[in-house]
Amino acid sequence: MIRDTQSFKFPIEVRGIPGLVLTVSIGARSEMLDALAAVGVGPEELPNFIRARLEDVTLACDGSVQGLVVGSLED
Repeated sequence: MIRDTQSFKFPIEVRGIPGLVLTVSIGARSEMLDALAAVGVGPEELPNFIRARLEDVTLACDGSVQGLVVGSLED
């Protein structure tokens, strides 16, 4: 089971038309929560850790996916 999932959605333009959507989601596997806590990513830290990984993925995609429109992550 997946828990604590966070997602970002970004439009992908095709010839100027935002006709596609890229969805990036990261969630914690419930059976691994104890192992994550053992390495310092407990229930309090998990949301921030997931958010940081989502931002990493977004930065990796920005500029490398044709037509991807990456807005402010604060939106």
